[in-house]
Amino acid sequence: MFPMAQSGIVTVTIFNFINIWNEYFLSLIFANSDELRPVAVGLYGMLQSMQYTGNWAECLQRLSLYFFPHLFYTCSCRKKSSAALQAESKDRGSTDGKNDR
Repeated sequence: MFPMAQSGIVTVTIFNFINIWNEYFLSLIFANSDELRPVAVGLYGMLQSMQYTGNWAECLQRLSLYFFPHLFYTCSCRKKSSAALQAESKDRGSTDGKNDR
């Protein structure tokens, strides 16, 4: 594909996916059944119902099912991105002439 544009295309794709996925009000209005609603709408409805029932074990279970995959993904991408940035800084540092002795 385009090697120079690949990171930009990936970034735009990720931001578009997040914006589409988080359209909270549209999914709240148009999704009539629980099977069609995204996670954010389901979690909000669950938290609203927890105010009256007090079933906090179920609440924490559902929140952990939503939170831990995101935490794992963030940590795994952080390691890869920091390694890539360190490799790039080493490459740039040797070509700019400042470190040559």
